[in-house]
Amino acid sequence: MLKASGCITVSLVDGGGHVSTVVSKPQPPWWFGCQEITPGSSPPAHPTGLTPGPAKSVSSNRAYWWDGTRLRWIDRGGSIGSADLSVPDQVAVEFAVSPDDTRIVITEIDFRKSPLHRTTWVEDLGSHAHKSVLFDAVLSGGNITSAGWPWGWHAGNPVLYDYPLCITGGGDQFFALNHPRVVDPATGNQLVTFPDCYGGTITDGGVFCTTSPSASDNPFTARALDWIDWSGKQIRRWPLPYQTVACQSDLKPAHTTILANCQPNIYAQPAGADTHQREIVFGTGPQLPAGIANYPVRWLDNDLVLVPGQRATGAVSSDSYCPGCPLYANTIAVWSLNSQKQVANPVDVPGNEIGRFAPGT
Repeated sequence: MLKASGCITVSLVDGGGHVSTVVSKPQPPWWFGCQEITPGSSPPAHPTGLTPGPAKSVSSNRAYWWDGTRLRWIDRGGSIGSADLSVPDQVAVEFAVSPDDTRIVITEIDFRKSPLHRTTWVEDLGSHAHKSVLFDAVLSGGNITSAGWPWGWHAGNPVLYDYPLCITGGGDQFFALNHPRVVDPATGNQLVTFPDCYGGTITDGGVFCTTSPSASDNPFTARALDWIDWSGKQIRRWPLPYQTVACQSDLKPAHTTILANCQPNIYAQPAGADTHQREIVFGTGPQLPAGIANYPVRWLDNDLVLVPGQRATGAVSSDSYCPGCPLYANTIAVWSLNSQKQVANPVDVPGNEIGRFAPGT
C-alpha cells in the first residue's frame, strides 16, 4: 500500500510474482509522521493526529486500510468494499479487524485537547453494532501508554500493545515497547500475560519479542529473540549475534523457521561494523540464498519468499521536504529457498509490503 500525493494504491502479489493493482483512487491525504507529543503539549497542526504508521489491517481474506474518511478493503479475489470510519480533524486512528471479518477494534487519540484523550472500543464491522468500550481515559502522567494500540486478533479476542505516542530513533520510527496482551472484547480485561518485550511481532503461531536477558542491559540493546506461545509461555530463545534495537519476525506457515529482520544498535557496534538491518534465519530448513541482498524478506508459502528492492527512476523529487532528491521505484522478486534460486524476476510495485493474508486463528 502506498500513500502519496493523496492517492492510495493497493496491489496483490502471488507466488508467481504476478501483481494485480486493483485499487487506485484519489483520496484526502493523511499524516502519520513522527512528532514528539507529551502530556500537556499543544495539538499538532496537521489534518489528522499521529498514529504508529498508516492505519491498516490484514485478516484471513481481506486487506484493510483507512483513507482518511472510510475503511476500505480488498479480498483475495480482488473484490473491494468500504464502510464509514470517519474521525474529526486532529484525531488519530488505528484499528485491527478480526480474522473472520466480523469485528473490529479501534483506538482513537484526540489531539485537539491537552492533555490528550484516548478511546479504544470493539464493534461489529460495518454496522457499528454491539459496541464495547474497553478504555476511555485522559493520557496523563504514567497513563500515557496504558490503553494500548490495536495489533491484531487471536481466538476471537483483540491483541493490544503499549506504545509511546512517538519515539524518534534514527529517523521516524515507532517501536512496540512492551506488554503485548490479549484482552476480552467485552470488558478489556487482560486474558493473557506476556513477558516484557519490545520490537515485537504477532503471528498465528505466537508472539516474537526482542529481549534483554540481563537486567543490567539497556532495553534498546536486545541480545535475544524470544518465541512466546499464545498462553504466554516461552517456546524458544535464540541469541542475537549483535546488540539489537528491534527485530521484525515472520514465521513460516509450517512453524519451523523464522525470518527475523533485525536492526543493530548503531551506538553499541564496534568501530567500522556494518550497522545496516540484517536478515537472520532461526529454526530448521535452508538458509536464505546468497543472492538475496534486500530486506525484510517475507514468507509467501513454505518455500517461496518475497524479496523487496529499489531502483533509481532517473527522476527527482519536487516535494518541498526534499527538492531534487532522487526518486526510486519499489520492486519485488520471488525466491525459492528449496532451490536457492530466484523464480520470479523483479517487477515494479507502488508502495511497500503491508502484510500477508493471515490463516484463521
